Amino acid sequence: MKSRFFTKVISIGFIMGLLFISLDNVWGQQDIQSQHEKLEVSDTELIKFAKALHKLQAIQDSTQQEMVAAIESTGLDLETYNKVMRERQNVESMEDVDASEKVKEQVQGAYREIRVIQISQEQKVSEIIQEEGLESDRFREILQSVQQDPELRKRLQGLNYEDKQ
Repeated sequence: MKSRFFTKVISIGFIMGLLFISLDNVWGQQDIQSQHEKLEVSDTELIKFAKALHKLQAIQDSTQQEMVAAIESTGLDLETYNKVMRERQNVESMEDVDASEKVKEQVQGAYREIRVIQISQEQKVSEIIQEEGLESDRFREILQSVQQDPELRKRLQGLNYEDKQ
């Protein structure tokens, strides 16, 4: 379980992006840390980060299932929804998307449901981070550093934080 969790650390930002979560809305606008700077992270902070990240993975899994269910409840399959949404990004309006009116309406209905799920999920993310004793901005700094800094990533992977709860 621990190794499965930590293998996903690098991709957690990507996974959250796939869920259409705007991290900037949750964690505020912030400059990306320079790759040349090393963020100082104490073992205590790293343990808090690991615990929060573990809980966020569980939230991400359930949120993804909720979003798929929301799409399917409109009568669409995931592939059609994703295809229409990708095309929508390349045109001015939904009217310009090459799909039937029914499919466009289904996509718009699914999107509205997904936004409700997203808002709820963003609140949960913020609460989890705070429950673990981190500020949202600090969590984001550590996340970016873990993605960029192999030494910090190795420290995180080597943690046995379950014993320190």
